[in-house]
Amino acid sequence: MTTQEFLKYYKNPALTGEAQIPFWEELLGEYPWFQEGWMLYLRSLRNAGDPRFEEMLPGVALRVRDRRLLRSIVEGETITAPASPSDYLGREESPAWETREEPTAQGSSGQALVDRFLAGGAAFGTLHAAEPGSANPDLAEKAAEISGDIISETFANLLVQQEKYNEAIDAFEKLSLRFPGKSIYFAARIEEVKRKMNY
Repeated sequence: MTTQEFLKYYKNPALTGEAQIPFWEELLGEYPWFQEGWMLYLRSLRNAGDPRFEEMLPGVALRVRDRRLLRSIVEGETITAPASPSDYLGREESPAWETREEPTAQGSSGQALVDRFLAGGAAFGTLHAAEPGSANPDLAEKAAEISGDIISETFANLLVQQEKYNEAIDAFEKLSLRFPGKSIYFAARIEEVKRKMNY
């Protein structure tokens, strides 16, 4: 079945019937995620008066994301607009995978894209290897520095669990200043941490 034939059945589901059932079964065996195929298979069963229609309906309804589209195909309503972004079949123009640009005399179309990018003044930065004697900044240490912006009670509790008691005390002190209403609670947490340090 070609794309045009498929689109013919998709746009007019009433044309499907008993003759198309084996095709849909084979197609869905290979591509079980193909929602539009499941809908047209169900419509073919209905048009043919196949008793499997009733037993297949709940399973297909679970497979199809847009049940309104399923209903419109199965009941024969007219499809006016695509129901979802993945419903590319409702468009008149060809899908992107059908249109292929032929290579030009200058080279492939990808090369032309790169040439336009570079002609526009863009340039790729180059990474230089670090010299053996130079010191690279340790980003992990920089990330671990305690900033007043990211202090939270959960963060302070994590510091206690990691046995970073001095940092935890600093965090609870900053929280106490930020939330004066909970200063007694944070003072008690600081005392707990100090007791842990002594053990």
